[in-house]
Amino acid sequence: MEIVEFEAEHAKKAVRILDENYQAEKRHVPVLPELHMDTELMRSMAGNHLGVAAFEGERMLGFLTCTGPFNAFGIPGVRGVFSPLHGNGAVLEGRHKIYARMYQMAAKKWAAAGAASHAFCFFAHDEILKEMFYQYGFGLRTVDAVWNMEGIHVQTPEEHVIFRELRQREFALAYPFYQKTSDHLRESPTFFWHPPKGLEEFLRAAAEQGDRFFVAEVKGTAAACYMVSKEGESFISGVSGMQNICGAYCLSEYRGRNIAGGLLGFVAETLKNEGNSLLGVDYESFNPAAQSFWPKYFTPYTNGVVRRIDESSVTVQ
Repeated sequence: MEIVEFEAEHAKKAVRILDENYQAEKRHVPVLPELHMDTELMRSMAGNHLGVAAFEGERMLGFLTCTGPFNAFGIPGVRGVFSPLHGNGAVLEGRHKIYARMYQMAAKKWAAAGAASHAFCFFAHDEILKEMFYQYGFGLRTVDAVWNMEGIHVQTPEEHVIFRELRQREFALAYPFYQKTSDHLRESPTFFWHPPKGLEEFLRAAAEQGDRFFVAEVKGTAAACYMVSKEGESFISGVSGMQNICGAYCLSEYRGRNIAGGLLGFVAETLKNEGNSLLGVDYESFNPAAQSFWPKYFTPYTNGVVRRIDESSVTVQ
């Protein structure tokens, strides 16, 4: 096995490997859509010269690329890289050894580029990679999951609740829920800090991205809010007919009353009537509220893992 730098000319072979990996995951999660892998997306991963590829003669065995380096998770002074779902893959046989060799060579580049935080996204049912990343000191952080909005009964609230979509001029009503979500994620045991947006920035971003907001109202008070976007966190989430929940919060005094579930049912029904067939969500695996709610309806298809190496091992940039 020879490890070389990932080049744009490797994109076509990388796409074939990624498609093989995707079909393997699709056997575990049949609702995942059929899609065409984008060679140009692969080519773009060669620009930073931080990727590697594994070859046996002319045959590509695997590839490992990344974005970055960038400021990792908003932590001052911590630089990181991220290998997205389309940024890595390997043939199905011998995956453990292929990934181990590729990571050893890539991580050397990443440390030399000043990156102490190393993050990967890979398919959720790849047990071989889970074991390898565990052995290499990575921990689970994020999950992408999907629901075909069929076959699951969402319980209705026990009280009178109005479900509706906010008009754009009402988007400011969603801002307090965004703030509460940010506050919640900073608490134990999640400890996920990111710079919060002010109201004007929040409204501008929502308008530019075409975000939508759905609320549940009890006696005229908004009790829960979901944000729905066309784009999600993986290349799969942007396919035609798929929408994504990118924010959700239910006020503590309204929890346990089927309001969040009822609102989810309303969102699903609305999106299905518009011709959508899939709904995605991404969440932190160490967020207890998310971990107890989303798997009731959604099936995981990716895992995101992260490792922070000793900063004394990196080159200061």
